[in-house]
Formats: sequence, structure tokens, C-alpha cells
Amino acid sequence: MSFRCCILVVLALNMGVAFAQSPSSQQEVKVQFLHVPSAGGGSDSQGNIDGNVLGLKSPQEYKIVLYAHTDQWYVQPLVTAPYTDLDSNGKWSNWTHLGGRYAALVVRPTFRPGPPGQTLPSVGGDVIARGEVPAEK
Repeated sequence: MSFRCCILVVLALNMGVAFAQSPSSQQEVKVQFLHVPSAGGGSDSQGNIDGNVLGLKSPQEYKIVLYAHTDQWYVQPLVTAPYTDLDSNGKWSNWTHLGGRYAALVVRPTFRPGPPGQTLPSVGGDVIARGEVPAEK
């Protein structure tokens, strides 16, 4: 085997290791809701929401961004505090203002939520996965 061939093999192996650590090559990342608050609305309303993220090797390296939907999707619990931590098992928990639907995005820490809107951010780039559920009845 020539020297050039050996270098190409080493580079290919290193690239394989780098790709194996990215979320896209792991099993599919899924958001699971364990507790969802009831429906409601308004700045004085609150409820607890929690769940798990499945399929990440190092969940604590990612964040959750929560949303509640009333007339549009609003970042939760506060625009000034949009990130919910994941523990090493992928568990997350926070409070939210009440809405008719709730969503959780698994994001890289570099993700910056936008203003309220009619649609949620799509999966891709800094958004790794997305889950959405109706409010409890």
C-alpha cells in the first residue's frame, strides 16, 4: 500500500468517526411528551410540561426550545429564557404558559428562536427534532 493510499484510508476513517457522532447518523431522534398541561391562554396561565428525547448519544449537549400555541406559536417559558436543559438521560422539564397545542424542539445551543409565528421552525440546521401535542383535556 502506498503512502498516499494510507493517508486516504486514515482520512476516510477519521471522517467516518466525525459523521458517526452527528445526530443525523444516529438512530432517529424523537421527542416524547410525558406530561402536558391543559388548554388555556393568557400571560397569567401556567402549567408544567416534561418529556424525554430518544436517540441522542450526548443529550446534555443539546437544548429544548418549548412553544405554546394560542393564536400563534410563542416561545416558552419566556422569550428571555427560551432554553430548557436535557439531562444525560434525555429528560427535560419546565413550565409553560397555557395554549391549545405544545411543541418541543431539540436544538443545538447555537439555535436562536425567532418571533411568534403561525409555523414552527423546520427540522434541519440547528433544529435536530421536533415534537408536537395537543393540550390535555
